[in-house]
Amino acid sequence: MTIPPKKTIRYEDGAWPLWRLDKNLRYLTKSLVHRATPWTAEDGDAAEAAAGYVASQSWSSFGGGATRLRALFGGDLMWIRDGFERPFSPAVAAAIAEAGVAFANLETPIDGSRPVPRFTYETLHYNAPATFLEPWRATTTVLSLANNHALDQKISGLAATRAAVLAAGLVPVGGIAASEAQASVTVHEGWTVAASAFTYGVNGNDPIPPGIPVARLSEISGKAHELVGPSGPCPEPALRVVLAHWGYEYEYWPTTAQREAACSLIAAGADVIVGSSPHVLQPLEIVSVNGADPACPLQVLRRGAPPSLALILWSLGNLTTIMPTTACQVGALVNVDFSRTNAGGLAIDALRVRPTYARRGLGRLFRHAARDAIANRIGGATVFAEELDETRRQQTLAQARRAFGKLVP
Repeated sequence: MTIPPKKTIRYEDGAWPLWRLDKNLRYLTKSLVHRATPWTAEDGDAAEAAAGYVASQSWSSFGGGATRLRALFGGDLMWIRDGFERPFSPAVAAAIAEAGVAFANLETPIDGSRPVPRFTYETLHYNAPATFLEPWRATTTVLSLANNHALDQKISGLAATRAAVLAAGLVPVGGIAASEAQASVTVHEGWTVAASAFTYGVNGNDPIPPGIPVARLSEISGKAHELVGPSGPCPEPALRVVLAHWGYEYEYWPTTAQREAACSLIAAGADVIVGSSPHVLQPLEIVSVNGADPACPLQVLRRGAPPSLALILWSLGNLTTIMPTTACQVGALVNVDFSRTNAGGLAIDALRVRPTYARRGLGRLFRHAARDAIANRIGGATVFAEELDETRRQQTLAQARRAFGKLVP
């Protein structure tokens, strides 16, 4: 693939002072225009090979065992100003409830002792009420707190967020103590999910607690075993999930550095990597571990493990947001059916992508209870693509197909 040379700007690789208006303007432009092409020809070729393998369905013949676990993966749960009591349409809420276990990135504090900001478009001090968590109580849900908004309400806000997630009966990953950066939970039919999370950085200059691991892309390989978590004890059959707040905002493709980092995490034991932070959809990729499928373009060695498949969800975009561009309003819920081979390897029996659309756009500047109740029923909530009018549905599907190809009907 030939990629036209273009410049980009990435604060994830290093911040700049606020007085640099030129860089601020360039980044604002990027947030509205985005980067729709891979950064290098190598990135483009890798994406094409991965998409071709996923479309081939070769991976679906690896397992053959009875399906044991249906997992649901979603993207960023961003601050949405108001309407937190009904963030999803009934159809989206029902899809969450049907999962055996669900995963998402909670990119806002939930601190009931502090006000919820309402009158700005973008803020470094997000906060949401506990009602934002309600739809996730219908199933076993793992929520990452390790993201750049973790300390928007200071250390006390992080503690309050973790407490709110626990009070809702959900599983938080991330907190103040180092041990809170990992969690495990047993779901139906004996499957144990072991989850860990990390972020590329945190807003502001407050000291970052060890419960919010920080690793830039160049650091991940050296910290891979630490970021994935200890190899035991974890009852079998187990699923190891890493919730990675990484990558570059408003870019549609993973980079060479990300691919190298992902391979190191999988070699260290990760079965699924769930990416967040770019705020737009990026492709998914299936990985062959220890020669599970010679046809797979991405092969990883993992010591002492049976042949297995692994899954990388590079970015699932925004599940809720007030960001203004269509690409930022389009997200996806990805259903994955997992099973185990007789040798104990992980198999992927089925993949299903359901594109979503966050209808809030720029959000509403003023709160009015009666109006909000109506808006949440007819236009305020995140919906599936099939719930949209024809024009918006086609726009949503086009964004999703760019990332997931034939997985999107």
